Amino acid sequence: EVFQVSKTVEAGNHTFGLYVESTNANWVAVDNFVLYYYGDSFLMGDVNNDGYVNIADVTCMVSYILGNTPPVFIRKAADINGDDIINISDVTLLVNIILNRE
Repeated sequence: EVFQVSKTVEAGNHTFGLYVESTNANWVAVDNFVLYYYGDSFLMGDVNNDGYVNIADVTCMVSYILGNTPPVFIRKAADINGDDIINISDVTLLVNIILNRE
């Protein structure tokens, strides 16, 4: 079964635990994870949220596309063409942003 839980949080780092109750009422810790929420404010192309748009963001985006989990990945900042898919089109646009700076 799939369950949805929702909680409003402020921007920042939040650690959550996932627990499952078995039929005999025992709680089992399944996993702990950290949620990074940076709010709705971001710099387009600053995929790694370091305050700059540079080659490090390209590396981070390519790593994500290849199936890795970068330590920090701002999905909204990576979806440069706005199609809700992070792919090579976004990488190309990001490289163009970097190369066309004045």
